[in-house]
Amino acid sequence: MDDADIDGLQYPVSQPCDANGDPQPDVLWDVPKLLKAYLHGIRGYVYHQETVLKDPVTLSNCILIDPDDFDTYRASSAFIVFCSRTIPQPLVSKPSRCSPAEEFDRGIHLDANLYPTLSNNRQWDSPHGKRLTLHLSSVDLEPDPIVDPETKSRHGTPEEFDWGIKLDANLYPTLSDDKQWDSYRPNLEATCRTHGLTQVLDPKYQPISLDERDLFDRHQSFLYQVFVRTLLTDQGKKIVRQYNKTYDAQCIYRDLCKFYTQSIMATSTANTKLQWLTTAQLTADRWLGSHVSFILHWLHTLRQYHKVAKHTTPEEQLIVMLSNAVRLVPYLRNVFDSSKQVALQNNNRPLTFDEYASLLEAAAQNHDEVTKGTKPKADPRKAYATDVVTTGDLEPDPGPPMFDFQIDMILGDYYAYCTSLSSARKTFFTYQTVATIR
Repeated sequence: MDDADIDGLQYPVSQPCDANGDPQPDVLWDVPKLLKAYLHGIRGYVYHQETVLKDPVTLSNCILIDPDDFDTYRASSAFIVFCSRTIPQPLVSKPSRCSPAEEFDRGIHLDANLYPTLSNNRQWDSPHGKRLTLHLSSVDLEPDPIVDPETKSRHGTPEEFDWGIKLDANLYPTLSDDKQWDSYRPNLEATCRTHGLTQVLDPKYQPISLDERDLFDRHQSFLYQVFVRTLLTDQGKKIVRQYNKTYDAQCIYRDLCKFYTQSIMATSTANTKLQWLTTAQLTADRWLGSHVSFILHWLHTLRQYHKVAKHTTPEEQLIVMLSNAVRLVPYLRNVFDSSKQVALQNNNRPLTFDEYASLLEAAAQNHDEVTKGTKPKADPRKAYATDVVTTGDLEPDPGPPMFDFQIDMILGDYYAYCTSLSSARKTFFTYQTVATIR
């Protein structure tokens, strides 16, 4: 619609019937000048956004136009120049708005699922590791070195980066077991920070202005839908259903954190972690993994314990606890003895816990690198006798475990494995021998 079409806009007005009751045709009246002025202003604003600010108005962002920005433009000299022009300016210029390279970059979507997963140190040099470099090279994360301040978009580089992030509810983690809280919370907070929803997770945040309240309400609605889909534990479902009328995602996360950090269950979980920290020992039959993974898991469990515990453990006690956990490994036990000698040489300056943990981790990494691929394989199974049993339920032997313990292993799985070692399974021949003796 050009200026002539706007100036010639009319609308029909119905007329009353004549004296005989016959209907009369509608009369066309001109659209009020105030509405025509608004339409001219919209055309000028769209042209100004695209040609001057390089921020075109589209169907997806037209509802986000700020009324104050529109009024500011109508009072500016740019609108006066637009209205005083002799040749009507096109809303879309004939040349391309951007180069072919920029058009191609706009087709690249910032999707976190496209990035590879590094689950083993040996994968760093693999083709999967190279995919990360290739994907980052296809997404321009740095601004151009030379930028004209007159034509630079009012939306800076951070805003342009945020536009490429898709607000997808499927990216949020799922909490289906209370034991997953330690991994669920950081994953949820990281995803919310990427999507700009961290204010919902802050129990002290209160929006002030009307725009802030409207935006916060939209954030609440989206995150409430996420909680309905991802909180699958009994306590999570209970908390979500308490706010099914208010959709208050902020209160849901506040109550969820309170339950997992201050309730009786949280205290029991902290006691379990403390028990493991004081009794766990690094042995070949108790830990199915590398030595460095045991140390990292011990430190990770300590951090989780301090998040719930109301006191801080002294560093001297932490050093003793960690040294007791690795004392059955000779070369790691020597690290503790060597640290005492270093302290004597440094005018009896005590070794800090972080320094001791770093020394242990370095020694374990060196050991794991040297012994990589030298672990003996499990002996092949050989059957010297067979029999068929029709009575009784005998638990089958699952054989040697085919997995390794890692840093984020759940303590319940560790204790279950240790229990399976202490309770040796009996075969039918064992029961048959006992029956013969009787």
